[in-house]
Amino acid sequence: MQSASFGNDLDVTGHQPVMVEVKKENVTAWGDDHFGLEYDSAITETSINQACASAYVPIDVSPDVKPDISTTFDDSQLHSSFEELESFSLPVQIFQSVLSSALCGACYQRSVVVKVAEQPIYMLYTSSLRILLSISQRSLATTALRMVKYLQQDEAVNIDLELFNQYKFSVDQLMELAGLSCATAIARCYQTSTKSGEVLVCCGPGNNGGDGLVCARHLKLFGFSPSLYYPKKTEKPLYDNLLHQCISMDIPIMEDAPTVDVLNDSYGLIVDALFGFSFKPPVRPLFLPILDALQQTVTPICSIDIPSGWDVEKGCPDTGGINPEMLISLTAPKLCAQSFKGKYHFLGGRFVPPSLSNKYNLDLPNYPGTDNCVRLDH
Repeated sequence: MQSASFGNDLDVTGHQPVMVEVKKENVTAWGDDHFGLEYDSAITETSINQACASAYVPIDVSPDVKPDISTTFDDSQLHSSFEELESFSLPVQIFQSVLSSALCGACYQRSVVVKVAEQPIYMLYTSSLRILLSISQRSLATTALRMVKYLQQDEAVNIDLELFNQYKFSVDQLMELAGLSCATAIARCYQTSTKSGEVLVCCGPGNNGGDGLVCARHLKLFGFSPSLYYPKKTEKPLYDNLLHQCISMDIPIMEDAPTVDVLNDSYGLIVDALFGFSFKPPVRPLFLPILDALQQTVTPICSIDIPSGWDVEKGCPDTGGINPEMLISLTAPKLCAQSFKGKYHFLGGRFVPPSLSNKYNLDLPNYPGTDNCVRLDH
């Protein structure tokens, strides 16, 4: 019998790895409609060894757990995953950071629940990792990700100051990295060939607005058709240059605040880059029309770092407030992100030095490969 197994030397926690034997004749699968199904290569000892590293989070597999997904597939549909192995053994334990990387692997993630000898196992698929997780412990996924620290407003301000003063980053350097990561995250979730390719980027006067200008430029390079709404331009060379770059790339600028009908009819996505973590209410009158339209539109909204109008720590106000479909936190999520109920939550801005992350106990997730953004699931 060919098997994939691990030695005790891999388990630094001192626990004996729990092994589950998988045989082709007793495998049934339930598909998860949210992610779809994809079987792209066989599970091999090499790929599993690459997926699990040197520390494990114990996971309990209970035979009493029932799958919560109903569509049944026969064994022939799993042939590409099991074609090289008649049976094999796997540790039902997970290296936490690997789990985070897999869950945050963005839109190429696929999943399937495999019932092994009457014990349902939740299997997460990415392009390079396969991780087994008891369906009874699906909450572990969110637990692992909730270890990422959510910043108070003063912490976010202090981290920025240290990046500038101690680590000698420049504003335009961080703005470029942040805006690029926002455009990358958007490109992973929305298509250029559909209505969502028409994007309105709403920019405010501060650094959040600068991130939006950079994001618009990169969206243009990625094949989207962005337009700008920039009601209060910042009279500084950095912002003048960013705006000039957008104009040079034929990105249209809307002079008047768009109505709800214009937002609904003309755009497939709105990028909210109006206010960042330095925002303190009340909203200035100039921005009230666009915020009112954003509250009423049915067009999906992607907010950069902070949904505009939200309290940085308390979240959405009791009355009004926008409800973005996507949130891209920068550097680290802010406390208000705990109130986010949308579809996509990404972390962008892969520039935090490890020493700074350790100082503030940020517990940032591992970015997959060379990616500059990572998905956070609630």
